[in-house]
Amino acid sequence: MEISFYRFPHFNTHFSISANTETIKLTVKSLIKDISNEYRYDDLDEKVTVGKTGDTDWLAISLIIFFIPPAINLALNIFPPELRHDSIAASVYLVIYFLSILAFTMMFFKEDWVWFYDKDGSVAFTIKIDNKNRKQAEALVEFIKSKIKEQNMSASKEKEQV
Repeated sequence: MEISFYRFPHFNTHFSISANTETIKLTVKSLIKDISNEYRYDDLDEKVTVGKTGDTDWLAISLIIFFIPPAINLALNIFPPELRHDSIAASVYLVIYFLSILAFTMMFFKEDWVWFYDKDGSVAFTIKIDNKNRKQAEALVEFIKSKIKEQNMSASKEKEQV
């Protein structure tokens, strides 16, 4: 079983998660990183959190966009006064501020996520569930949960026998 999803505000990161009978493989590729990790089911805890959350990376994007006009204005101070107070520049500033506000509000749009934890209680990996991958993602989540439970049950039986 395999699913993939994107996180645009996080450097257009592409996540791919595949699960077989022994392991779960997570691959993360973006402009700034290329990571591959593998988890065994007995390394994971049965605790799974399902919820909705907004993407806080949009806040960083909105702040970057928000500070573009002041930076441009500072740079324009080296030019003659006729170029500093141009109505076109004011219009461009308004458009940039509008984009900043739009990016800021994007973090309030919540998406479905599933968090899987390791035995230490730390988040091992997450799965984003969207309209494109909903059926596959839900099937993968159920498969992983059943394999974790199966591994934990066999581990507890082995402990009882000892």
